[in-house]
Amino acid sequence: LERNGQYYSVKKYDFVSTVLKVKTIHETLRSISFSHIVPVLPNEHTLTFIHPWLEGAKPINFKKRADRTDSLAALHALHETNTLVNWSAEPDLHRYPLLSKWQDRLERFRSIRELCEPYLGKENIDEVVFYAKNALQLIENEYTYQFDDTLLHGDVVHHNILRDHKGIIRFI
Repeated sequence: LERNGQYYSVKKYDFVSTVLKVKTIHETLRSISFSHIVPVLPNEHTLTFIHPWLEGAKPINFKKRADRTDSLAALHALHETNTLVNWSAEPDLHRYPLLSKWQDRLERFRSIRELCEPYLGKENIDEVVFYAKNALQLIENEYTYQFDDTLLHGDVVHHNILRDHKGIIRFI
């Protein structure tokens, strides 16, 4: 979005509950000066978030060791916010049993495989499902539920992690 020579990123959510969750997370992280987020600008639309466009920012590239290392360090910092924030006390956040979450995501992916095959190819789909099933099996074998709640990003892909013009990793 461009207005008066300024550029913005706009995200519209479908549900007020999602907006409340994201707003709570942003406000809480801002209150502890967490450096890896993009500020949210006030606006009059309930389901819409507006962020200033990060001029000169680029999506990280997981093929680059520095991007992987710096992104992982930023994710660890996000997880470690539980030492400063009692996330479980936040009323707009809900717990996810992580194993179930990833099992559900795999099943959702499998349910749309026929739609994806023309774009990705059957072999690539089979490979994703194979590795996902194996990873889930490894997690299931080692998984123990822990009660120390922490904040997880949930969509760690290259286009949701930016390196700004100062070199700071920012999460979308």
